[in-house]
Amino acid sequence: MKYCMYMKRLLSVAVFVLLSFVMMGQSIESLTVRFRGQLNGSMYQRLDSVTVTNTVRGWSETVIYPDTVIVLNLMVNVPEKEISAAGFEQNVPNPFDCHTMVELSIPQDEKVCLQLYDELGKLCSELNVNLLAGSHSFEISASKPQMYILKAVAGAKTYSVRMLNVGRGGSDGIQYSGYAGITAKLYSENEFVLGDNIQYVGYATIDGNFVESRTINQVLYINQEVILHFTYYSILQVETLAATEVTRVSAKLNGLISYDGNLEITDRGFYYGLTPDALDNQVESSSTEMNFSATIDSLDINTTYYYKAYATNSDGTYYGSVMSFTTATVGDPTGTLNGYDWVDLGLPSATKWATFNVGATAPEESGNYYAWAEVYPKERYNWQHYDLCAGSELNIAAIQISGMEDLLTP
Repeated sequence: MKYCMYMKRLLSVAVFVLLSFVMMGQSIESLTVRFRGQLNGSMYQRLDSVTVTNTVRGWSETVIYPDTVIVLNLMVNVPEKEISAAGFEQNVPNPFDCHTMVELSIPQDEKVCLQLYDELGKLCSELNVNLLAGSHSFEISASKPQMYILKAVAGAKTYSVRMLNVGRGGSDGIQYSGYAGITAKLYSENEFVLGDNIQYVGYATIDGNFVESRTINQVLYINQEVILHFTYYSILQVETLAATEVTRVSAKLNGLISYDGNLEITDRGFYYGLTPDALDNQVESSSTEMNFSATIDSLDINTTYYYKAYATNSDGTYYGSVMSFTTATVGDPTGTLNGYDWVDLGLPSATKWATFNVGATAPEESGNYYAWAEVYPKERYNWQHYDLCAGSELNIAAIQISGMEDLLTP
C-alpha cells in the first residue's frame, strides 16, 4: 500500500513538471545555456571559449567565440551550429523569481516596441527602442506569481514568448541590457539528462595574457545564464584596511597588497592627515608581507584622522582608498589588560582605570567583594576568615601603616 501511494505521488510530480514545461511553451527536448564573461566583479569580458563538462556522463564540449550559447539536447543528430533566427529566445531562467533575462534577435535595423502582458491580457509595461540587426538582451521584472507574455513588434513582424514568474514583489518592467551582435549557437550531440551536473570554465585573452575563469558547477534542470568570473589586474593593487588599536593618541594603520603586478615591492606605508584632501604626513611600514601596518602616535584626543595605504614598485606608486578613524576621548576605553577594558583619565600618574568593577560585566554592576588588602574574593566574610586578623579582632591593631603599604604593593 505504501509503495502504491509513493508511486502515485511520484507520478503526480512527473505530470506537474511536464505540464509546467508545456504551459510555458518550452520544449523538454533541449535546454539552452548562455554564457557571459565578467572581469574583476563588474566589467564585461569577451569570452574566447567555454569548456562545458558533463561530470555525470563524462564528456566535454568547447564553445568557441563567437558562440555564446550551447543547446544540450535530449535527442541526437541535430544541426551542429545554427545562427539565431529572428524572434525571442526562451527567457533565462524560466520559471523565474521576479527577474529574468530574455534575448530578441531581429534581421535588420528596426524600431521595436516591447510590451509585457499579464495572464489576463493587461498591459503591465512597455518599452520603445531603436535596435540594430542582431541579438539584444532585456531584463524583465515581474511583480506577481503568474504567467506573463512578452511581445515585440518590429516593423510588420510580431514576436512573443511566455514566461512563468514564481516570485512576488517589486514592479513590472522591461529594461534594455545590451547588444550581442549576431549570436551563434552550438548544438551538442552528447548525451544529456535533466538533472545532470554540468561544469563550466571560461577562457579569455586579457592584455595579451591567457586567463582562466573560476570553475562553476550547476545541476541543470532549466534554461540558464552562466556568468563566468575572471580576476585580472595589470598593475599593482593596494587596499586600505580599517585602523586598529586606536587610543587617545595613537592608532595602527593597516593595508593590503592584493596584487603585486609581478614586480618587487620596494616601499609600502601610509599617508594621513586631518582632511581627506590633505594627507600630508607619511609613515613607512617595515613589513615585507602582502598585509602590512604601521603605528602612528602623538595624535590629538577625540580627533578624526584620514589615511590611505600606498605601495611602490618599478612601475610607480599606487594607492588604496581613503579611510578614517577617530581617536578616543578622556574616559573612553583605550585598551585591554588581563581581559578588562581600561581608560586613561588623563591623570599625571597615567594610572590605568578599569571601565567597571572587577567581577562585573557592565558599569552598573557591583562586581566582586574583597577583604581589605586581599586580592581574591571568597564565600564568607568575617573575622575568622580574614587573613590579616588571624582569628582575633585585636590583631588588627598590630598592623602598622608601613606594613599595610607593603601589603598593598603589587
